[in-house]
Amino acid sequence: MATDYLKLDLLLDENKLQEGALAVLKHVRPDWDRANVNFKVFTDGISNKLIGAYLGDDKRNMVLVRIFGRKTELIINRELELKAFQVLYEAGLGPKLHATFKNGISYGYMPGSILSTESVRSDELYPIIAKEMARLHTLKPKDGFKNEPALFVTLRNWLKVLPEQFEDEKKNERYVKEGPSHERLEEEMKQLEEVLLPLKSPVVFAHNDLLLANIIHDKQENKVYFIDYEYANYNFQAFEIGNHFDEYCGVDEVDYNLYPEKEHQLKWIREYLKAWNELNSIAEPITDLQVEKLYVLANKFSLFEGFSISMQLYDSFKNTGKNEFLWLRTVDDNMSFHFKALKAAESRTIQVPTCYAISRVLPVGCSLLLGTWGLIQAHNSTIDFDFLDYGIARFNEYFKNKEKFFALKLPE
Repeated sequence: MATDYLKLDLLLDENKLQEGALAVLKHVRPDWDRANVNFKVFTDGISNKLIGAYLGDDKRNMVLVRIFGRKTELIINRELELKAFQVLYEAGLGPKLHATFKNGISYGYMPGSILSTESVRSDELYPIIAKEMARLHTLKPKDGFKNEPALFVTLRNWLKVLPEQFEDEKKNERYVKEGPSHERLEEEMKQLEEVLLPLKSPVVFAHNDLLLANIIHDKQENKVYFIDYEYANYNFQAFEIGNHFDEYCGVDEVDYNLYPEKEHQLKWIREYLKAWNELNSIAEPITDLQVEKLYVLANKFSLFEGFSISMQLYDSFKNTGKNEFLWLRTVDDNMSFHFKALKAAESRTIQVPTCYAISRVLPVGCSLLLGTWGLIQAHNSTIDFDFLDYGIARFNEYFKNKEKFFALKLPE
């Protein structure tokens, strides 16, 4: 893989974004008239600082400059991120990487708008998203990537950098009172390994962070793009799908009632499998069993993510779940309805249920991962976001609903 981006000896100040962007532009766009450069600060991210620079009113050719969040190198492999940028660009799935600097990167802009909790489930967009994910999953990069799931390796690395306590007395008091101990988290991870590994979800090259702000819809071209590849790596197919369903509930104001209902998940999974089969030259028709299995797997793995994100959020907070079971804080009747619906689906053969079953198992994994991420972010991040509260909520949902998710059975 060719390295065709600039390596700049610059250290940017996150509090002087325009000044930093101009310093980068001097190298990546030396012909631009600085007097005619305009800026746009992006505020949707919760890990990094991001600013866009464009000439005149030509926003489609905007150059992005991202300053890494404080101590994010503890949880992100920056070398793999650069390789992922190149892999996706060469495949026509991502923007061009322009340059790196000491505490960030510069890259191209994918025109469009980020998704909302309404648009992500729209009949217009969800089939396009499913197909784009299938395209991503067919990639097979080798340079720097190991063709094995990164899920448990990532979580173990995150456990090593979790805080023992917070400097702020009130934060620490809440952490001790409501947060799980390191020992408990180790036990939960081992238990999840025992439950999830035997499910044998296929391993694919995955984005691993498909929150709504990382999916761009270009209305002009009617395309979607996945952006930000900090966690891109090989992983379980069902984890990626469960993670995406988990993100339907939003980030800034998480609403667990927005987790997609079974009917929507089945339709989404069917679109994904249709694209997957076409891209892999599989002529066999999609069976009900395939759809139901992927549904169960994706939902079990989603619980894993919520758990780990919560741990990262706790860690970030030191310095400054979502599935039918995870997201239900006060709507237990709805949870019971979906659980019974799944059991009913297992007792008969219909055209949609097999992948759905696998995706229902995977939210277990997503919640664990989200909780871990939350603890670490709560420790280190300078972003204005209540990581501790978000992390605690993820862990609460994980422990509340774990056994119900574990009880889900794959159809035979």
